[in-house]
Amino acid sequence: MDPIANLPPPQEHASSDELEILDSLFKEKEVRREALSEFKESLGATALFLVLSLPFFDGLIKRAIPATETGILLMLAKGVIFFLLFYIISRSYFHK
Repeated sequence: MDPIANLPPPQEHASSDELEILDSLFKEKEVRREALSEFKESLGATALFLVLSLPFFDGLIKRAIPATETGILLMLAKGVIFFLLFYIISRSYFHK
C-alpha cells in the first residue's frame, strides 16, 4: 500500500459539485458553533441548578407550596421548576 504522499497529484481540478461535497463534510465553523452552543446550554443548566439549590429558594418554595415541607416533595417541586425554567430559557435563548 502506497502512502498518500507518494500518490501522483490529480490531473484535473475539482468540479463545483465535488467542492460543495467537501465543504459540507468539513464545516469546521459549524462544528465549533454547535460545540459552543452546547457548552452555553450546559453552563446555563448548571447555573440554574445552583440557584435553585440555594436555601433561599427552599424557603420560597415551602411558603408557596406548603405540601413541600417533606424533603422528597421539595426535591420534586424543584425538579419541576428546574425543568420548566430550563425549557423556557433554552427555547428562547439557546435555540435562536
